[in-house]
Amino acid sequence: MVNTNEINEVLKSLNNTYFSIGFKNLDEALKINKDGSLILIAAPPSMGKTAFIYSILDNMTSTKNTKEKILFFSCENSKEFTLTELLFRKAEVDISKYYKNALTEDDIKNIEQNSTELKNCNIIFEDNLGITLKDFEEKIKQEKPNVIFIDDIEKLKFKNNIYHNDQLDFVFKSLKRISQENKTIIFVTNRYSDTVIKDKCFYPKLSYLKEYRSLQYIDIVLFIYRPAYYYQEDYDKGKCRAEIVIAKNKWGETGHLTFNFDSKHRKFVEKMIECDVF
Repeated sequence: MVNTNEINEVLKSLNNTYFSIGFKNLDEALKINKDGSLILIAAPPSMGKTAFIYSILDNMTSTKNTKEKILFFSCENSKEFTLTELLFRKAEVDISKYYKNALTEDDIKNIEQNSTELKNCNIIFEDNLGITLKDFEEKIKQEKPNVIFIDDIEKLKFKNNIYHNDQLDFVFKSLKRISQENKTIIFVTNRYSDTVIKDKCFYPKLSYLKEYRSLQYIDIVLFIYRPAYYYQEDYDKGKCRAEIVIAKNKWGETGHLTFNFDSKHRKFVEKMIECDVF
């Protein structure tokens, strides 16, 4: 006999809207499941992985969408650095002016005015590299976040004394289980080396991650591609162009979408044209 509660859960899910990351075309292509998804954002070093998740976080913490509870776990930067970066991005003030001690009164006033959005958000920043899997799960159960960001997953050590690929497999498998059990969406960033690229086109492919057996646990794989990263002529002609490549998608389409990359403020902005899904 079919369980009535199970049928009701399925019927309830039919009315469940997809989770939005604030990029219209990308949202329509991804169709992220609100009841638990594991999403990998991959690229070579310095391609813009952290900038991209900051852009997502910037969208989510706008005044139009402050209901989500967010846990941001940085394995690369301190939580003070992350918060500073977000404040400057929202105000669109060049953060290099902060490190050069060159902020103007207008810059400071602009940052203060734009800080209201972050003050009204339910967001927790963590930077504990030595956290255990047990502590991580307890943190999730305690805080009950809707969305989790983990920047630079390779530095998160849930388990010691195992080889690199086995470590990643263990982490991704654990995160997949956690996302399903807690019905939360988990975004992680990870780098791959240019040494895995055997051809000369440099355009990202899922095969670049073939050494990761953990791909089976990941619902969505996104690559970031900026031609100016590789080619001087592209840098001279159009250094702002970027593509988000949807290489794997359990919920929706694959393909690529065109973005602009604001290098000064380290922000990704979706272009409303040049969308190609397949």
